[in-house]
Amino acid sequence: MTFSAIRHFLVVLPPALWAVGTGLGMILPYKDCDAGTSSTMLVTLLIVLTSFATTIALRRGGRSRIGIFGTRLEVLLGLSFSFALMLQGAASVLLDPCLH
Repeated sequence: MTFSAIRHFLVVLPPALWAVGTGLGMILPYKDCDAGTSSTMLVTLLIVLTSFATTIALRRGGRSRIGIFGTRLEVLLGLSFSFALMLQGAASVLLDPCLH
């Protein structure tokens, strides 16, 4: 893989993680309630940390062909999806999954 392909993968990863986190956020609370576990928090934490790590990798990855503006826009996109994932994780921690 070339550096450009890796960079494109890193740009697409936070939105993809958000989509996966949204889907799992609808499924895992019911499983947690039945089993009495807290796997939703663990999965959400793992997804948020992965999203932040890809954003940091974008920032540290150097300059892209589209310049400084493009790099900052990519980092802003990653941070916004990471923030959305944190808010979804906070909702899954604060709300009781068994009250449905």
